[in-house]
Amino acid sequence: MPKSGTGGDAHHLSSGRDFVFNTVGGLFSFRSISSLSSLASHTDQLVISPNGNATLRGTLTQNSDVRWKKRIATLENALETILNLRGVTFAWKDTGREQGRQIGFIAQQVEKVLPELVATDENGYKSVAYANIVPVLVEAMKTQQKEIHALEAELKDRDRQQARIERLEAQLAALLAACEPGKR
Repeated sequence: MPKSGTGGDAHHLSSGRDFVFNTVGGLFSFRSISSLSSLASHTDQLVISPNGNATLRGTLTQNSDVRWKKRIATLENALETILNLRGVTFAWKDTGREQGRQIGFIAQQVEKVLPELVATDENGYKSVAYANIVPVLVEAMKTQQKEIHALEAELKDRDRQQARIERLEAQLAALLAACEPGKR
């Protein structure tokens, strides 16, 4: 594969489809040959910018078929897990990255809560598999929804009890008024 910035090198691959990797001006793009046009056009299949940002034309999917998995279990304590994560805003120190306010996690903090989501490279730098937090969020939402339903049921029960108390108080007041001397 050519290095970034080699000025227009295009490499063709063949695996039943024809694609081109293009590295003009430090921009790495991947497009089908039938859509060759200007650099980083709307027809590029994948564009990786020199600052590390990537744009994919289409949907990124990950293997998830049950036939590839074993020891499947529902996540436990998902809500508690999410509550132990800390979302942050930050700016990159590296000026070669996209500047401005960013949103994310600190990998070292995520590693303490969900070590499965953190990878460490050969230099000790850590990265987070952000998409893999979605199943934890789903299970946390289910837990919250169960809690909400339980609270709603409790509130309805309290409303019924309050209405009964108010009816009994009205009946008691009427009885007491009927029993007062001089009211007969």
